[in-house]
Amino acid sequence: MLRIPLPVFYVASDENENWRVVDGLQRLTTIYDFISQEIEHNFRLKGLEYLTPFEDAAYNDLPRSIKRRIDETEINVNVIESGTPETVMFNIFRRLNTGGISLNSQEIRNALHPGPVRDFLKELVALPEFHLATDGGVRDERMGARELALRFCAFRLTSFRYYNSADLDGFLNEAMRKINCMDETGRGELLADFREAMVRSHQLFGENAFRRTFSYQPRRSPINRALFESTAVPILDIESLRFRRMATSRELYQQKFYDLLIDDRFNRAISLSTGSRSAVIERFQSMSRFFESGVS
Repeated sequence: MLRIPLPVFYVASDENENWRVVDGLQRLTTIYDFISQEIEHNFRLKGLEYLTPFEDAAYNDLPRSIKRRIDETEINVNVIESGTPETVMFNIFRRLNTGGISLNSQEIRNALHPGPVRDFLKELVALPEFHLATDGGVRDERMGARELALRFCAFRLTSFRYYNSADLDGFLNEAMRKINCMDETGRGELLADFREAMVRSHQLFGENAFRRTFSYQPRRSPINRALFESTAVPILDIESLRFRRMATSRELYQQKFYDLLIDDRFNRAISLSTGSRSAVIERFQSMSRFFESGVS
């Protein structure tokens, strides 16, 4: 019988020689689940092109000779050594990510950063305040909502004034690492900030929070990621009493925000090359000035 080798696997080694899978995790877990015969998976062979006599067979249904071949199959693994820069790791993962449905940047970050940050971001986007502020407009099947939460955390932990990254992905990767290194108290404070930012954003902008929606448009625009971070972070800097006064004049502030949206420089900063330093500085400074100013 012809032996066809499995595609190579890539793993990253840490300083303690622990490995985490960079490419091939789904293949490995599928093989394990098939051989272990866990009841919750109950994997069976389906859609066989050549070994059709074994169609719908579970591992324990296979002949002894076939099971032995499976058990003795060699797995080729390439190890990315400890100390490889995180940006290089991210790019390796992105280049290797060619099979099946390609992972997006947040899914790659999630794979490369095991630890508390994964559950923390899931907790943030499960908050009712987040769903209210976004009006349920962000799906998280591909971690789109978690990327929004991470963007808030990244700019809350590191002011936009110190944003020097030429690559927003690197900035967000660093935020994942920082959150993993925080203690429970620190993450709790960050969660409280996120909740308050969502409450305030909804109180001031209503159902149009984080959207490039103009007063004359019949339909709302989708959530804009650049607008999300540049609204949610500086809105926390408003003194509580002053914010309550602003909320009572929300219609006037919303009209003033429409005026900001038609400003060419601001529009470009939330639409084009949004990860560049100039775009980040422009949109954060513009939103900060917007919150600092009053309405006439």
